[in-house]
Amino acid sequence: MSSWVFVESYFKDSPADAKEDARVAFLRGARERDIEYGECRDLLIEGKAFSDDAVLFRLGKRVAEIAGHSYNPATIMMVQSNMVRMLVDSRFNQIVEKAVCSV
Repeated sequence: MSSWVFVESYFKDSPADAKEDARVAFLRGARERDIEYGECRDLLIEGKAFSDDAVLFRLGKRVAEIAGHSYNPATIMMVQSNMVRMLVDSRFNQIVEKAVCSV
């Protein structure tokens, strides 16, 4: 579903083969990120904002790379801070607890 939304949003007027190429690239990238982030054991490591073992650091680093700032600490910290704020606002801990307790 998300690949369809992505392709239709950004490649709406493109030929069918270009849309399919974009969809395949999107799905390949999603699989690669699943593997990359799945290797992490922690969401964020207290006192180690730049630990490659944390999901939010890898996400921040990825955003910095896409923005053309390969390893800009300010960009990485901004991403981490925004993600923590979003997780708090979404009551992420309560969602995880509920999911774990229902298993």
